[in-house]
Amino acid sequence: MKIFDREFSGLSQEDVLKRQQLGKTHFVESKTTKTYKEIIFNNIFTFFNLINILLFACLVFCWILS
Repeated sequence: MKIFDREFSGLSQEDVLKRQQLGKTHFVESKTTKTYKEIIFNNIFTFFNLINILLFACLVFCWILS
């Protein structure tokens, strides 16, 4: 590959195999999905729901006092 009048070459097949055997690769297993438990938990325990629960508790407390 030629960039800015310089010749660049990648690893040879032998170098690639050697690095794979040594475990020097960039392969990373990434978790791309959430479990049902995580989805439900994240949707129930939000800041908005916390505010609503606190307001409801205040209304119930005021209703009991009156």
